[in-house]
Amino acid sequence: MSFRTDSCSDEAPPFFLSIFTTALSILFALVTIPGNALVLVALIRDPYGNLRTPFNYLVLNLAIADLSVGLIVNPLSIIYHLDEGITSINLPGFGIEIEHVAYLIACTASVLSMGSMTADRYMAVVHATRYRTFQTRRRVVITCIIIWLLSSSVTYLYFVIGDFLYRFVFANVVVIFTFCILVFSFFRINLTLRRQRARLNVQVVASVVTPAARAHQYAPNMKYEVRVTKMFSIILLWYVICYFPACIAIYLVNFCHICSCEVIHWLRDLQLCFLLLSSAVNPYVYAWTSPRFRSAFLKFLCLSKYDRRRQRDTTSSPTNHPMTSMR
Repeated sequence: MSFRTDSCSDEAPPFFLSIFTTALSILFALVTIPGNALVLVALIRDPYGNLRTPFNYLVLNLAIADLSVGLIVNPLSIIYHLDEGITSINLPGFGIEIEHVAYLIACTASVLSMGSMTADRYMAVVHATRYRTFQTRRRVVITCIIIWLLSSSVTYLYFVIGDFLYRFVFANVVVIFTFCILVFSFFRINLTLRRQRARLNVQVVASVVTPAARAHQYAPNMKYEVRVTKMFSIILLWYVICYFPACIAIYLVNFCHICSCEVIHWLRDLQLCFLLLSSAVNPYVYAWTSPRFRSAFLKFLCLSKYDRRRQRDTTSSPTNHPMTSMR
């Protein structure tokens, strides 16, 4: 298996493809910018004083990465694909490089932030006692700085091996590595929660209490387990939806020797669109699933009267559990 040497950069893409990618870039920008900006405002303003936790600083880092996609990568993508298809706008060579570098840095930071968030939740559930003393805001800030330094430094490969080959490195190193973290953490967290439920069952059965009291003790833990499992299932599902097709497209672009240039252009743009989709979806997966974030969003949108969960937020999960900060 050898790399494809023809990048089809000298052959114009189909007209419909340019229109399609331009339209999606506009749509994603309209979704990405307000969604991630709202996350930043919520964490900076913190109207109810319950969002500034170590985990939510990682959410903030993810929102910054995704907002940069909406503010920089999407507009440049619109100009670039209009230039390819339907206008006389000329995006100069350095403009294309700016788009590629900004895209690669932001996407790498976004993926690494998701991996860090998953590792944080893994530590909170599996190593709860150590997590309380280990994970501090200072360590989270250092983690975020390292993420951006890594994302920025590795882009030098872009100027050494080119755009297509760098995306191949991105798919194999960053995306697959983060996917392994997600899958490992998902199964370990679910295994730990099941063990905790089994121990709780033994304690409840062994205690001399009425069936009603047993149900009262057991229900909050069951609700908590269901919520955590649901959240990680959504995260894993959306990660697969956004990044698995992008990785397949990257592999085909680099290794498909029988693919025509039209097919290569389609694969290139679809890979871009799936990664832009991730930045658009992330705030709704990570933030809107949190009651605390939703309460802040509804307040900023002057919709507090629809926030029915804020008053019972503190009782919706076991108060002594380290995963409470995730909410």
